[in-house]
Amino acid sequence: MLVTAFILNAFAASPTGGNPAGVVLRADDLTDRQMQRIATRLGFSETAFVQSSRRANWRVRFFTPKNEVNLCGHATIATFYLLNKSSTFLSGVLHPDRKVLDKKKLAKPGTYRQETKAGILKVTIDKDGAVYMDQPMPKFSRKIHHAAIAKALNIQAHDLDTALPVQLVSTGGLDMYVPVRRLTTLLALRPNRKQLIAMSRQYGIEGFCVFTMETKKSATAHYRSFAPAVGINEDPACGVEAGALGCYLLKYGKVSKKESQKMVFETGYAIRRPSEIRVQLATRNATITRVRVGGMAANIKKIKIRA
Repeated sequence: MLVTAFILNAFAASPTGGNPAGVVLRADDLTDRQMQRIATRLGFSETAFVQSSRRANWRVRFFTPKNEVNLCGHATIATFYLLNKSSTFLSGVLHPDRKVLDKKKLAKPGTYRQETKAGILKVTIDKDGAVYMDQPMPKFSRKIHHAAIAKALNIQAHDLDTALPVQLVSTGGLDMYVPVRRLTTLLALRPNRKQLIAMSRQYGIEGFCVFTMETKKSATAHYRSFAPAVGINEDPACGVEAGALGCYLLKYGKVSKKESQKMVFETGYAIRRPSEIRVQLATRNATITRVRVGGMAANIKKIKIRA
């Protein structure tokens, strides 16, 4: 069975940057095994499969090369950027009411809802083409001793910013957030893959967001994303992690409430995939009430792949 798949670079900050994602638009008739096989063959950190939904505009499922995950930021951006910018590709795509999708209507900016395993989340397409996805509210859980993660990252404990905690945080996927002092340290990281996998299993997490407040440009922070336990040695740009990182920085006073309304994160530079992720938080008193992550995509390609 041949399936049409699209490839886009989400969060691209340059023609060669961004995080490649696969998108399959007509996935209602695909089995879990077929979706996993397609994601494995494409080999991207995540592939999105768009299905009809009775609860939202679409149901979107996300698969890494190894398994299904609850939510993926960059694959969501790629999916809705594709639906917005490339209506000429969409012949035959079905709306939840089972009628052929109105391509002209879909090409306009607007707000949609996607059903995911992390819940029903809003996705907004701005006039400039940027796509923003809402994420679940942050959940802050266990704090980890700095020395343990330093060993797994192949750095010294003093390379970490010990004024900030190493902590598990989730806005859709549970990851470990690790602060380092210097950008040079972050860019030179060569983690111990086996130890990261062991820690992922020990703490029940998907990956590690290692970050610093030092940046290459006028960004809020610079980070790298490692998730070898789910088949991703390094993710060029993880939107779910960016949202949780923004919440972490606000909680621990690294950004103000005003600054948290418009943050930009650099990522992907260490693997020559320059990427830029926009994060916007809304707050009421001391409580975060909305998490939005967004950006652009580029380089749309259409291929056939066997399921």
